[in-house]
Amino acid sequence: MSVHGTKTAALLAYDAGVLSSEGVRRLERHLSRCAQCNRALASVRAYQRISQEVQATEIPAIDWAKMERTLEVEARAQKERIAASRVAWWSTGALAAAAAIAFMLVPLPLPSAPVARRDVPQPAIVAERPLAEGAVMLVAGQVTLGDGSAVAIGTTIREGMTIRCANRSEVNVRFKEGTGALLSENTSAIVTELREGQVRLALEDGTVSNQVQPLAQGDRYQIAAGPWLVKVRGTRFAVSRANGSTVRVTVTEGTVDIENNGRVVRTLVAPGGWSSTPGTNVNANADVAVRSVYGLEHGSFEWPVLRLPAVSWVTHWQVDARRIDTRGPAQMRVRPDEIGISAIGVQGQEWRQLVTVHTGGFVLEGAAVRPNAPAVRTGELPLELIRPVVNAGRERLRQCWERASRDEPYFRAQFRVRLTVGLLGEVENVRVLSDDNPLPASFTECVVTQVRNWHFPPPTGGIVPIEVPLRFAGRQ
Repeated sequence: MSVHGTKTAALLAYDAGVLSSEGVRRLERHLSRCAQCNRALASVRAYQRISQEVQATEIPAIDWAKMERTLEVEARAQKERIAASRVAWWSTGALAAAAAIAFMLVPLPLPSAPVARRDVPQPAIVAERPLAEGAVMLVAGQVTLGDGSAVAIGTTIREGMTIRCANRSEVNVRFKEGTGALLSENTSAIVTELREGQVRLALEDGTVSNQVQPLAQGDRYQIAAGPWLVKVRGTRFAVSRANGSTVRVTVTEGTVDIENNGRVVRTLVAPGGWSSTPGTNVNANADVAVRSVYGLEHGSFEWPVLRLPAVSWVTHWQVDARRIDTRGPAQMRVRPDEIGISAIGVQGQEWRQLVTVHTGGFVLEGAAVRPNAPAVRTGELPLELIRPVVNAGRERLRQCWERASRDEPYFRAQFRVRLTVGLLGEVENVRVLSDDNPLPASFTECVVTQVRNWHFPPPTGGIVPIEVPLRFAGRQ
């Protein structure tokens, strides 16, 4: 629920029927989701009702003749009983009578004419639900709240908070059993409503994946992205917003409604995708990945905490079946059990360990995470992909031979170049081998330098060793 000052002026104008049709539509749409302004509108209408009842009360007519006769009778009775103090009494009685008559002669304010008002439908006033809280189940990298404080296991997510994930960072928040959200890297969102059975996130930028249990009557789970509102009943879906403008939605389970200004513009049934950019063909399986939200199982918020360090060579972690795309640090709640942990580097380095997590949690020390040497696997590279690279490089090798021939006019070079094609097609481990007389060092160095500049298509399945026979002689 948004936190804002009560729209008192707009509510008074709405109740008086002087708002424009556009203003009425906008205010009624706001009232449909704002309990704070509903209460204020109820107060305005209660005041108007009491005011109208007072104004409608008829003032009784005054019988001036009857009042004068009553005063005269009272005056004579007093005169007969108190003859001795006639003068004093008469002065006092006269003053009292004059005061009473003067009071009755003062004109009373007449009720003002009732204000013409338009008969508009009154929105139902719904009692606010109690506030709820979200629990952080997994946080990796740099995740902060709107005040700049770091998000960690134990941080309580409340209504009104802003959550921001930096590059290669993520946070998984559990709202209740079976329902939660995953904010991916470079994502910013505001928790505008967090009540019992009611969740609303305002996505400023990035991607948020959601898993929602079937909703009970009156419950809601909504993602707002600019003018677009994604409403669900029970589903798995993701919403992304690029640069604060283009919005994309992917549904892998269930159904969602996409609204704009209170009007449903699209109903997505899984598997389905949608984009706010007209004419865009959205691939539900590729454009916006719907990631599984972690930690929504029964009792998961009481699991112990596993803490992973920041390691420079690591590109991502694997904790059992959960991949975490960060080099760290990371924290997550895990079942108290044996947990398999892997750290993977960009060049294929890998570290693995099986740890036992007890109820007190487990802290993995960074010094213990050292990469094992990657296993060397031999791949394949067809000859038709090797030959063009070698033929293109022969001209440079011939120039090496020509320079060597200036010192030895009858120099004949018959040799083999042994090299390794790396995973990306790069050349590694170049050696020049000769079964004949030893080759000049300058020639060998020239050949090695030129061959290292070769680049092959990436092989399949691993590295590929190659040996190329070459011969240069005479005026070739």
